[in-house]
Amino acid sequence: ISLNSIKNPNTHNFSRGRRDAFKITTDVIQNIIYLNKKYNANKNINISSLIMPSNLDELIPLAEFTHNNGIGICFQLMDNGVSFYYENSNYNLGTEFNKIIYEKNEETIKTIDNLKALKEKGYLIYNSENQLNDFKNIILDTLNKIKSASNTKYPETEKKEYPFFAKEGFNYSSAVTE
Repeated sequence: ISLNSIKNPNTHNFSRGRRDAFKITTDVIQNIIYLNKKYNANKNINISSLIMPSNLDELIPLAEFTHNNGIGICFQLMDNGVSFYYENSNYNLGTEFNKIIYEKNEETIKTIDNLKALKEKGYLIYNSENQLNDFKNIILDTLNKIKSASNTKYPETEKKEYPFFAKEGFNYSSAVTE
């Protein structure tokens, strides 16, 4: 089940492109938890969540929610939009990925480190430690690649578009391996 927030329904709704996505998703989760308890069904629930600029403050509470309810969770680092489709044409995933790289890199890395610490405590986080480290490396390698390519300081955070990622079809994984 995809769930990108637990505290703020609007974050999940926006990321899913539906006004009622959070309610539908959380109702399904609650019903499965209830039915598991009532019938001793022992059906697994697994959550998948994106690591994106708008939900960084949601990820630890989401991991705690899943832990407290015996639910597993897997995180995925938001990419620049090549693998995602959004009906909301005003939502530019390339710009959102840029926020992870330029504006929220330290916060994202700290959040990933906190998720690793929860995993070490026994939280059912399906990502391996190597995968969580790879998420951090994608951010750091991309920053280093941009810095060496431009040999200038990073764009101001007020800037809405960053030319390095603005070109259509840009794939960050190829940028860090070129």
